[in-house]
Amino acid sequence: MSENPENRPDRPSLARALVTVGAKRNAAIGLLAGSLFAAALFAVFVLPGETQESWLLYLGLAGVVAVTTGMLIAVVLTVRSALRVSREIEAG
Repeated sequence: MSENPENRPDRPSLARALVTVGAKRNAAIGLLAGSLFAAALFAVFVLPGETQESWLLYLGLAGVVAVTTGMLIAVVLTVRSALRVSREIEAG
């Protein structure tokens, strides 16, 4: 039989774990960095040259790049924070 996880008081909740590793802060940093990266790519590759496609397509692509890069950065920062917290708990 499986044990109900809610009956285990020593196990932290997911919300408390996300606060501990700073997931909200990491997501904000990732979103900002991803947006800056996408804006830089747009400025370097689209603005100077003649494009045969609509700028709206490139703006959509920039949005995808911003979200994808932001999510990657947020995950990397959160994993790094989780490892740091894990080492602190392990050290006592």
